[in-house]
Amino acid sequence: PSHRSSRTSVLWSLYCLMACPEDPWQAICLAIWGGGDTDSTAAMVGAMVGARKGLGAFPEEIREGFMGRLRDEKTPFWTGERLVEIAEELHDLAVRRNEPATE
Repeated sequence: PSHRSSRTSVLWSLYCLMACPEDPWQAICLAIWGGGDTDSTAAMVGAMVGARKGLGAFPEEIREGFMGRLRDEKTPFWTGERLVEIAEELHDLAVRRNEPATE
């Protein structure tokens, strides 16, 4: 069943992150080298690393790829820069929703 596959991907992603806590790029490479559903595991590790350590945790040549490359031609605004903007906007919205109302 697919739930076994997704459970394995999540567990492997967590293992990769814990196995390489000081080397985010190595954690992503480990996720890929493990085989199986490599695109999912590497994406999960990358997302966790990014959330934990920020974009600066990745090598410069990788960051440049994140920030400048288009996802595909059908969604031309999904550059890394746009995704960062969206994340910041969502963060600001969440903070505002949790602030006490002032009248």
